[in-house]
Amino acid sequence: MLTEHGWASVRGSCTFTRSYRHSLKPDAIALRLILPLTCMIKYTLSKNSSRLTLALLVSCSLSFSVTAFAQVERIWISHQSNNPDKTVINWQTTQAGPSVVNYGLSLKYGETAEDSEATTLHQVEIDTPARDVVYYFQVVTGEQQSTEQSFKAYPTKELRVALTGNWQTRPDLQALLDDDPHLVIGLGDYVWDTYGPCGKKKVCFKPFEGLIDSYPKLFRTTPFLAVMGNHDRQWLPRPTAHGDPAPEPVYDIAAQSITHFLAQPDEEWKWSFEVPEFHLRLVAIDNAHVTDNGTNLQACHDVDAESEQFLWYKNLVETTDTSETSLITLYNSSNTVVANPDGVFKHWKPFLRKNTAILTGYGLYAERAEMQGLPWYNSSLVKGRPQDMYFDKNQAFGAGVSSYVLMKFNNDTHQLVIELKNVEDGSVLDTKTLAIP
Repeated sequence: MLTEHGWASVRGSCTFTRSYRHSLKPDAIALRLILPLTCMIKYTLSKNSSRLTLALLVSCSLSFSVTAFAQVERIWISHQSNNPDKTVINWQTTQAGPSVVNYGLSLKYGETAEDSEATTLHQVEIDTPARDVVYYFQVVTGEQQSTEQSFKAYPTKELRVALTGNWQTRPDLQALLDDDPHLVIGLGDYVWDTYGPCGKKKVCFKPFEGLIDSYPKLFRTTPFLAVMGNHDRQWLPRPTAHGDPAPEPVYDIAAQSITHFLAQPDEEWKWSFEVPEFHLRLVAIDNAHVTDNGTNLQACHDVDAESEQFLWYKNLVETTDTSETSLITLYNSSNTVVANPDGVFKHWKPFLRKNTAILTGYGLYAERAEMQGLPWYNSSLVKGRPQDMYFDKNQAFGAGVSSYVLMKFNNDTHQLVIELKNVEDGSVLDTKTLAIP
């Protein structure tokens, strides 16, 4: 019972959490403060006819401890399965540990996927069968964890896919983000090379870490799949004089750095990905700088008529009913070289003809060529010099600008609208509308 004057002792605790970012990626530091406190309260009671007044003087002693844990910052989303029913959450940590993803259709999560193997490169596949919803997730590796993240599930009415090549100059991609794609596909050449940042190492992630860090919002909110380019596997310098032979293989044909870093379907350097709701099959083949095959400058897998790659592609096309499925082939080679009826791809021609569209990121320009009603696109984030414009003789549209392709598949109209768009402002450079199943 309180007397008219006196002191009372109160004990308790307060908890505060504060996050601090610093320039050393991929981590931020989160500080959690748990504050036990002891307070002496001096009180005075005064009383009149209508109320009781309590005057307080509070004196507290405070002690606290600080617990710091690393916050995961480098996160990217991809697919390792051949359809959107599963999605891979990728992240890196400074210290090795297990991989845990808490995920679900709300911030309560409700589902967990994990891998107990200790690693610093984490790739965990989660189930994502729902459509027209948002998935929420958090990654955890011991004391290292991310904040809450989210990404769109695939839709049922309009599917948007953005594609472009030559990512080396890292331009602003706000226009592409504003188009809100469900899937982003790189058409090759994400870095200048790997030997510059890594030295003579065939497996080195540093250049591709820089790619993720350049576009953190894009990669942590949108699934990404990659076509292989020649620059992405150049682990030794090319001869200084043009035309000189290389004394040893300049390119890691297996593309170990990028394929280990990214989680992709099939063999990863070639893959197929289907979106059944839109009767769509996307196919990536590996044919960068194919004219150098058979030399120490070979930068892709073999493409001859007996090659593993060609036989795989032939079987895939033969087992695809293109009257009911949109088939779209992607690569990082010159469309002119691939379309040459007497060239190294002549045995591919009957199968390429079955496509709805073909896209490459080889040239440093924006282009749509038309050959017997089939559109062949080239798109690049790098704008080339005038002497770099290797335009196709069958060109229907061409421009020396930085660009990306936006494909919009509509289930209500059964149309595919393909737009070539300017990276700088999102303006439409060229539009093609096709009927689809």
